[in-house]
Amino acid sequence: SILQEMENNAETGISVFGEIIKKYLPGFAMYQEYLSNFSEATAQLGSLLSTDHVFDNFCNQVQAQNKAMRCKEAAEQRGVDSPSPETSLSPVIQKLDKGGESLDFLLGQPVLRIPRYRLMLEAVLKCTPESHPSYVSLLDALNSVKLVAERVNAFLQQKENQDKLISIMRSLDFRTRVNLLEIGGARLFVREGELLRQTRRTRKPFYFWLLSDQLMYAESDILGTFSLHRQFPIHQCLVECVDQNDDMHRVEDGERALLFRSSTKSFICWAETSFERDAWVADIQKAADDYRTEYELERGERAPVWLPDDQVNNCEDCGCEFTIMWRRHHCRRCGKIFCEDCSSMRIRLTNLSDKPSRVCH
Repeated sequence: SILQEMENNAETGISVFGEIIKKYLPGFAMYQEYLSNFSEATAQLGSLLSTDHVFDNFCNQVQAQNKAMRCKEAAEQRGVDSPSPETSLSPVIQKLDKGGESLDFLLGQPVLRIPRYRLMLEAVLKCTPESHPSYVSLLDALNSVKLVAERVNAFLQQKENQDKLISIMRSLDFRTRVNLLEIGGARLFVREGELLRQTRRTRKPFYFWLLSDQLMYAESDILGTFSLHRQFPIHQCLVECVDQNDDMHRVEDGERALLFRSSTKSFICWAETSFERDAWVADIQKAADDYRTEYELERGERAPVWLPDDQVNNCEDCGCEFTIMWRRHHCRRCGKIFCEDCSSMRIRLTNLSDKPSRVCH
């Protein structure tokens, strides 16, 4: 391992540091493959969490056992008999509650060492004079690690969004739970919050989630979980502030009210403040507009803006480096740049011609 070689060469110090890192750089290719397969893995996880009750219970039990074990270890280290929230261990417990040792949390751990390698190399290089014999090898190692680290950073942003979607799924009771990960990283979380909705007899509180492709709401039950009521495709949603001059929809507290329309259900909701109401209206309208634009690009009804060649050195999908022999290829559907293998599909785009055009996977 890298650590063992560092220890064996401790007497030579930094003079071999760069060479040792460079020796292991080819092995970093496995992280590229791991990142490429992550979306498929999380989609499978989402399917299991929403359809397999035994698997869901198993994940919850393992997470609870690991959390209890970690809390007990922390209690023993601090000399506390019972790691209750009232003790000084509460920050530890809160952290475990948010991340814990859940399967989705553990899936992201293998690649987190890459940004740490980058920070380590940057720190060592900063303390190494350019005249040092190991400076060039350290710089080469840092540049190589940066390429992988940049993709890891993009992956971490995607994972943060997927973690939020998993959190929403787990807040729903299993009977009404839906898989929010079936389309990989294409679905984004936008906002959430409680709104009062006008029912047939009264106003009732419901919890709403706005995603990039849908709006959904649920009702809280006595167990503290949510029972999902409805999901609306975002491109079918129309929302506006309630017009107080409209006799049909004139309501009390109209400055906080918004009117929601869809092909299957329409209703009036109230936010806590007019500012919050305006934010909901703006975000829903933007999500609907963005989705329609993306849909037109997907169908080939609108041409994308191509990324310039000199702005991209690696494939958007697999992360491989472009060379004179391994050329860049633009996807005619999204405008991004891919390698030959990751843009080998051909489909007909109505805005171009009847002939199949190159698109990414």
